[in-house]
Amino acid sequence: MKALLFWTLCILLLAGAVHLGYVLIVPSIEMRAKIDELRQIAGNGELAVLSREDSVRLMGPDGRWLVHALCVYDLAEGPVMIKATVPNSYWSLAIYSAGGETFYSLNDRQAGVEQVDLMIRQPTDQASDEEEELTQPTDDTFTVRAPDPVGVVVIRALADEPAEYGRAAEVLATSSCRSATG
Repeated sequence: MKALLFWTLCILLLAGAVHLGYVLIVPSIEMRAKIDELRQIAGNGELAVLSREDSVRLMGPDGRWLVHALCVYDLAEGPVMIKATVPNSYWSLAIYSAGGETFYSLNDRQAGVEQVDLMIRQPTDQASDEEEELTQPTDDTFTVRAPDPVGVVVIRALADEPAEYGRAAEVLATSSCRSATG
């Protein structure tokens, strides 16, 4: 009886360790692979509006209702400036770390403006845990501190009818993602 209890406990501990390892490691590996795939489509440091087919393939079945614009950024070359045009329909901007975590998001209702200017920077060495992630300087440019030097910006706009897809894609195409130093 003791041997059965011992081996059952060992199996449960092993299963827990395997599950924990999977949950902690696999999403990061998958996100890095997704970033490499997105870099092939969108390039590095440039905003690319996806076709409907690419939206469905990369973002899943809900991609057919949304126009997606993507930018893979690398902060090793300095801060990145996002200038995003907000259309009159649903719109959202999300920034993902290399580990796959969403560390910043904004939608049309929160923005309340027609143009969002956002600078992505690396965290400073002096940054404390109490420091706000989001600051708004006097020039109306938001500054976001990224947890990783590499990440992805995803801008979405609603296009639930085929005729709206082209209009939403045109609006997103007026947005940009560029190095702030060059």
